[in-house]
Amino acid sequence: MSYLKGPNVEKALPHFPRNTSVLELLEASLRKSGDATAMVEGQTGKTATFAHILQQSTTAAAGLQSAGITAGDYVVLCCDKSILSYSLLLGVMFTGATAVLCPTGRADIIHLMTKGHRVKAAFFHKKYSEPVKTSLNSMDNPPSLVASIDSEDPQMNAIITSKAECIMYKVENPEEHISIILFSSGTTGEPKGIQMSDTAVTLMGVLFAPQVETLFNSSPIYWYTGVMTFISSILNSYTVVMSNATDARENMQLVQKYQADGWFLSIGTMIQCTHVENIETYDCSSIKEVYAGGEMMLKNVMEAFLAKVVGGPAMVQVMYGITEGGIMATTNSDDKALLETGLQPG
Repeated sequence: MSYLKGPNVEKALPHFPRNTSVLELLEASLRKSGDATAMVEGQTGKTATFAHILQQSTTAAAGLQSAGITAGDYVVLCCDKSILSYSLLLGVMFTGATAVLCPTGRADIIHLMTKGHRVKAAFFHKKYSEPVKTSLNSMDNPPSLVASIDSEDPQMNAIITSKAECIMYKVENPEEHISIILFSSGTTGEPKGIQMSDTAVTLMGVLFAPQVETLFNSSPIYWYTGVMTFISSILNSYTVVMSNATDARENMQLVQKYQADGWFLSIGTMIQCTHVENIETYDCSSIKEVYAGGEMMLKNVMEAFLAKVVGGPAMVQVMYGITEGGIMATTNSDDKALLETGLQPG
């Protein structure tokens, strides 16, 4: 049996005043980063600064509060990644309500995934409207506020253009207040809800702090990594280029287009990328850091990805974890002995 010796946590992690809420940290970080670019929508090319995210999220929070959303309420989000989606997520968090991020592929069982909880509002992208509405109608007490995440939707427009003042919720106990509920993959049955406290959400951004200027990510918003990279980008002030594409070729084109120097992807996607036809036509040499997770990485997979896709050396960090527990261990490409031992996840 071998043991891995990690960093001294007391020295490695930043220390915040006791009972500091992630809501306070996010607001302060957004304000500090100001006019720097926070997010880019890969498919549309739309961009948003940190200041824009702060303005849109606090406006959304005010609109939600005017609509009766308050601390203790459950608000369902069933959507793809977009600037508006993430701003709305922050807006929900700023009210003190709990954002419930439902897997889009399971939109038809939202009523089962939230059973036992009173859902106050539900927001979704139009393409998921039919299964979402069918599921909401199956609830004993359907939410009073339902809208598509689209500025042309009258109810959504009223929320994101509110003139009311946002009253930021004051979290008294960050370790107990639940900001977000994610869901497990459902590989052992139906997806299971995972409650993320304020403290857990803070750790998302603290433990994942890549040394990059632009991180490319195609994880769904409802995955742990979809939220982690968003929170981390705010607390560590870097740009996230987000993609909703699952096609390896399209994502490689976006990496090239936006000259990302960081890339977060699954190991399965790494393998797909190495088998893309005419791979020599894609230039991903801007990548300096690669973050992969979900399973054990074989040495030959890492070497093939660096040689064929990146086209040169890069720091590769393997992240093991589960939705229920977050990041549990990491290794990087310098740990040659560790990679060769076939370390199991966890």
